[in-house]
Amino acid sequence: MFKNLFIPTEANNYTPHLLNRKAFVVYLVLLIILNIFGASLGFTRAEAAVDFTSIYQAHNDIRSQNGLNTLTVNTSLNESATAKAQVMLENDCWAHYCPPGVSPWTFFDDAGYVYIYAGENLAEGFESNDNVMSAWMNSPTHRANIINPNFNEIGIGFAYGDYQGIENNTIIVVHFGSTNESLSDQIFDQLPETGSSPVNINYPVDNSQISESQPEIKGTAPIDSRVDIYDGSGVLGRVDAAGDSFTYRPESDLTEGEHTISATAFDDQNIVLGTSNAVSFTVDLQAPDILLKTLSVSAVEYDENAESAIVSVMTEGNADALILEQASKPFYQAGEDNWELSIDLDFFRINDTVVLVATDEAGNITREEIGSKAVLAEALAKINDPLIEKDQEGMLGSFRDNILGKDTQAKVNIGFMLFLSGLFVIDFAVLSKSGMTGIKRSKSHLHLSSILLIIMIAIIGGMSGNILNGITN
Repeated sequence: MFKNLFIPTEANNYTPHLLNRKAFVVYLVLLIILNIFGASLGFTRAEAAVDFTSIYQAHNDIRSQNGLNTLTVNTSLNESATAKAQVMLENDCWAHYCPPGVSPWTFFDDAGYVYIYAGENLAEGFESNDNVMSAWMNSPTHRANIINPNFNEIGIGFAYGDYQGIENNTIIVVHFGSTNESLSDQIFDQLPETGSSPVNINYPVDNSQISESQPEIKGTAPIDSRVDIYDGSGVLGRVDAAGDSFTYRPESDLTEGEHTISATAFDDQNIVLGTSNAVSFTVDLQAPDILLKTLSVSAVEYDENAESAIVSVMTEGNADALILEQASKPFYQAGEDNWELSIDLDFFRINDTVVLVATDEAGNITREEIGSKAVLAEALAKINDPLIEKDQEGMLGSFRDNILGKDTQAKVNIGFMLFLSGLFVIDFAVLSKSGMTGIKRSKSHLHLSSILLIIMIAIIGGMSGNILNGITN
């Protein structure tokens, strides 16, 4: 009797009771109730499965494993992250620039957080802390934010409600940052002790980059002394101080790369009066490259009044700034050499060309020009296409995380899918072995299309959430 539930036999007309049409209707009704009304029935959803403490601790665990300083919670960053999450919920927008055209760094400013470095990670719809951390760590841009050594503070914000067509959804915003004040303790121990030498080099500045091969070396020395300039251990040149200052320009070009210079002052008896601090700098004569072949429209954001394109482009050569010249708008750095900018589509309709200007720390400049028509055409083709990055482990990773996580609804969906698939395999195997797969039966088991429909419902209910490319400023 029991085997008639699972195995096709003559007693059940070769249709297991769990695979007949009545069973199909029951499965379908139960799955619909679970996935539509699951939250009201007490099933665990995303808002109950993710929490501040676990996500915060996970960030610090990962940083510790990578030999980095841990992050401390900053109330201003909590405020900025929560405000960003709430704005995303209220505007139903899924982007770093949300509402369209509003920079993510605006929320840092509004919270009164004066940052040197800042970053933002976003996620929505995840079922557990493990799921969202797994997705972020499998994304290069999010991982870069989590293990960025420049960050030492963190804030986490949540918003709950109907979002992106999903009831009882959860938005997670993580804001990273560091300020002058928060960095001071870290930097203090690294500062060299300074003496009271009468000889000092004021330019170039220590640890700077310059775009000159024959830079003016400027400093102070005892009045009317003779100053020898050294590059490493070799003498670069000699100059007489004019009053209490000196200026020396090398007679030949300095090679590209790092140099360490110092100065020693002598009197007319060749007695040393003092030696300066050592100053290291880098001669960089190569302007950064703007890789126009990589310029593309990542997505289009829109509201009732405007449509904005998110334009992305890659650079080479350590660019530290990229600007859209006609609009005087800076790109934000979405990755090591990846830059993004949200700009109104009307800009491309008004201007025939787009001019990009890249600069590096040394002051080298590159200007590149490209026609607007190609950018506009790509943007129009992506209307309503959100910038979404799925968990890169794919469906198997999603199943694994959901099964191991705390989300009851996802576990039920995936468990049902595996249960039904197993029934179908047993049914098919028994009939194939007995040579009866082609017989006509008055009550046949589920057709393949019916099984696929139920499996699709289970998959939809068991999916992980979405994340946006992490960004850094």
